[in-house]
Amino acid sequence: MGTKRFETPSQLADALAKHFPPNARRVLEPAVGSGALIDPCLRRSRQKEVDLTVFDVDRNALRKATRLIDQHTNVRLTARCSDFLASRHRPSRIGAPYDVVVMNPPFGGRREAWVQEPFWGDQQEADRGRWMTLETAFVCRAISLLKDRGRLLAILPASFMCSHRVAWFRKELLKVGSVLWSHELPAYTFPAVESRTYLLVFERGRISRSSELLNHDIVRPHRRRVRLRIDNPLSRFDYGYHVSISAYTAWTRKRHLGWVRGDELFHVLRSQLPAAACPSGSIHTGDHRGGFWRVSEARGLAARRTDCLRVQRGDLLVSRVSRSCAQTIGLTRGCVGRPVTDCVLVVRPKKRVPVTGLLLALRTVLASEVGRGLVEMGTGAAYVPADSLRQLRFPRDMASRWPS
Repeated sequence: MGTKRFETPSQLADALAKHFPPNARRVLEPAVGSGALIDPCLRRSRQKEVDLTVFDVDRNALRKATRLIDQHTNVRLTARCSDFLASRHRPSRIGAPYDVVVMNPPFGGRREAWVQEPFWGDQQEADRGRWMTLETAFVCRAISLLKDRGRLLAILPASFMCSHRVAWFRKELLKVGSVLWSHELPAYTFPAVESRTYLLVFERGRISRSSELLNHDIVRPHRRRVRLRIDNPLSRFDYGYHVSISAYTAWTRKRHLGWVRGDELFHVLRSQLPAAACPSGSIHTGDHRGGFWRVSEARGLAARRTDCLRVQRGDLLVSRVSRSCAQTIGLTRGCVGRPVTDCVLVVRPKKRVPVTGLLLALRTVLASEVGRGLVEMGTGAAYVPADSLRQLRFPRDMASRWPS
């Protein structure tokens, strides 16, 4: 698949294993690696005999897993050195469905890593398949192999838990079962990996009124019980978002601040100029310094292209992709007439909307942890979807309340 392998740290495996049903008899691990994730689950088993099926494309890793699993005398193992998604391991071929699927699948959120996987939520797409991220395809196949009240125990990236691109699938998950538990992990939980990852426990066929979400503290995490609703546009599964939305809802009750949707105050424009091209004089993410957007004189004049989005007087700019990108909203200095790359969003005030008042309203929300939790997506370097800015409400009357 061309994805880098990251073995599961023992601390994570132990945390996820606490949710392994001890009476499970049929178990699947579709990306077993060296067996670090499945081993603590098997130690919790109370069954006299467990039928375990494992997959992995790495023959050496599979041998290590086999030796580790063979230490459990109650396990009858079927090990397959093949790609789980490319196999014919489908509901119609396996007989009785599985009680549990345990996995740390390969992650592949980039478009070039997407795969076409039969989707059980739509008959046409069940036949021809639907394009989805690699980890979503693993979850999709796993759900199809679970029995009613069967459990999925998984380690998944932020792109699965909270991105716009996977919102459709999260809604479908909530139609067929419930997220029982989700735990956000700290950065670098996997050595040398900054991206956020999550532990997820899902039960098929169970409709629960609430889910337990945990923050990034492994030892003493903060916990929050929330109701994950299908009618929520994003149906996000991450703790940070639900804490932010709760605080933000309390803010918007202060009606004297005049909360209105972003698309009533401004247009959000995105350039089609690729960052890789980045002609001399164009504005890129590195041009935000000291709270302002400015281009060094050494960069020279912008190339004369007619197909570029250019900065106009009164525009605000914000990084679309960068660390803490929501906090880069700001005025420009010496940028009028210059083109922007596709890594920068232009926030253009509508008529009769004063730019300084708009900047205050935007920074009030976006510079806070609450605002970041609502608009920033992604795994390592975050990104801000244009629609997030358009749909969020901002305090239009902040400047008139505090004119100084």
